[in-house]
Amino acid sequence: MSILESVEYVLRDNENATARYGRLNARVRLMCGKTIANDKYLDGSISYYLMNKDSVALSEAYQLASIRSQHRLNQDSAIYYLQQAIAVTPSDNNTMLVKLLTETSYQLSKPSGNKNYEKALSISQQAYRYATTADDKARTLHDIGVLYSFTGKNDSCLSYIEQALELINTDTPAYTSYALNYAATPGANPIKSKQFLSAIKSESLGKHITLGFLYLNIGSLDSAYSSLRRAESLYSRHPDKYSINTFNNLRLLKGCLAYGKNMPINPTDGVTTNDSISEIKNLEQRLSSERLETSRKLETDLLGQKIERQRIFMWLMALALMSVLIIFSLYYHWHKRYKRLQQEIDRYRVSQIVIEASDTPVDEAALQAIISKRLQLCLTRFRNTGYYARLQKLETEKNSEIFLPLKTRGDIQEKLLESFSDFVIDLKNDGGKLNLEDIILCLLSLLNFSAKTISRCMGASEGALRTRKSRLKGKLSATMFQRIFEKSST
Repeated sequence: MSILESVEYVLRDNENATARYGRLNARVRLMCGKTIANDKYLDGSISYYLMNKDSVALSEAYQLASIRSQHRLNQDSAIYYLQQAIAVTPSDNNTMLVKLLTETSYQLSKPSGNKNYEKALSISQQAYRYATTADDKARTLHDIGVLYSFTGKNDSCLSYIEQALELINTDTPAYTSYALNYAATPGANPIKSKQFLSAIKSESLGKHITLGFLYLNIGSLDSAYSSLRRAESLYSRHPDKYSINTFNNLRLLKGCLAYGKNMPINPTDGVTTNDSISEIKNLEQRLSSERLETSRKLETDLLGQKIERQRIFMWLMALALMSVLIIFSLYYHWHKRYKRLQQEIDRYRVSQIVIEASDTPVDEAALQAIISKRLQLCLTRFRNTGYYARLQKLETEKNSEIFLPLKTRGDIQEKLLESFSDFVIDLKNDGGKLNLEDIILCLLSLLNFSAKTISRCMGASEGALRTRKSRLKGKLSATMFQRIFEKSST
């Protein structure tokens, strides 16, 4: 059972496998002595096999659904599923048709259900027409006889049971059952009854009880008492093996013999509950026990799902914490690198101030070297921003004639001024009165971007930029102009 329960979760997305699992699960539960009242897969199996027109599997699924309805104490539903199984069974499958018709007849006439003897009799007669083997014919003849006895037609009952007894061997359990029913029917021929009972080869408790009543009815008290002693001996060996009705019959025989021999009778001996009531009580107890088991399993599953959700939540929390730590670590290293660049820029700035403030002649080569170093640090600082990657992407875009939105151009210019703030000071000192557009053109040119990209970033045509560049040639020193426009600084 536990293996089937574990397989349940694997087959959810496979309709064919799920349908087969529904049949297999029901069969295994029945083999283990469990009910299938709470089965939830058979309906899916029936729908699948009905859609795929698999009559063999569909017939079995209908039969299992009938048993499920019996466990739910729903007689009408049980009969309905049996009729559906009969409808899909091929007409040449006589053995299966006899089995299904016989079971349908039993459901219509069983002691614990609502009885319709006339319909049950008609179905049993139909089963007899399909019977081909001696055992099947004997079974259906016996069932027809029993149904006649339920309607008060004892002569017809005895006739059909006698025909059934003639068809089967005396060493079979069925012969024992048929012989006992024949002898227990009112109006049975005592001689034939004794003959049939004596032919039973097994030591049967029912045989001795029935013989006891038979001897009692013909006034042979000693023989009846002898049968009682044998019956009591058999019963004492395995009292749990026999039904309540059997015990009550044994008790009744003992009471009748005691009365016939003027012996005291204790009416409180034994029990008074019959088998049909006991059957219902036992089924209800089993159902109650399995509902409790199902409830416990459901609680276990729910607890397992809750634990699984908590485990997933903990993993997500751990992943979120790890992500935060990674982001913090990246930010920390980026900030540390940015601070180191700023410190280097500050150091070169101090060196430049010292050179320019010296009383000795200015070492122009040393001063230009310091300016170049600071420029390289500014370039590195800007390349570490996301804006540099965005500008590189602009180089490969097809719509290169369209200016960038005003806000985007403003953000790029702001980031350029922030990253090149120290070089902008050098630029202003060298070129005097430079406006914002002049400075942005110089910075974008330092980054070696194409004229089209610079045009899109500044919102100006390439011709306007060439004009601005020529004016800058007159404002900047030859060294600075060459550093920006005529020599790659990357």
